[in-house]
Amino acid sequence: MADYLAGRDDWDVATLSLSVNMANRGFTLAQFRDRADALANAVAGAHPTRPVACVTLFPYHADVVRDDDARRAADFRAALRDVVAESPHDNLHVIDGDEAMDATGLTVDVLHPGDAGMEAIGRTVAGRLAELLD
Repeated sequence: MADYLAGRDDWDVATLSLSVNMANRGFTLAQFRDRADALANAVAGAHPTRPVACVTLFPYHADVVRDDDARRAADFRAALRDVVAESPHDNLHVIDGDEAMDATGLTVDVLHPGDAGMEAIGRTVAGRLAELLD
């Protein structure tokens, strides 16, 4: 997937939302970090004049349900921030998903954003992308 996305030339800005699916599906933190690093750096490296924004995990049940794994969610967010901070590519940026919306924007499954959550995410991400394109 990284090679495919890096090979595309039909975009001006890329957003890579990484990755509640990996956090929920048993990937280790090291596996997540390696894969996020490979994807983000492949895309950013192939297009050094175009902004690439990595979005950390949005709030989800791990953050708000008692006895869930808030530490795991925080570690996945930190790992993606580290990938961006350690990247040699100046066009690679991070958007904090946990600042894009709060848990009240989630649907009853406490995983997927509802309408209000999607609106909050859209506004936050669009505002950050506008800054990157200026």
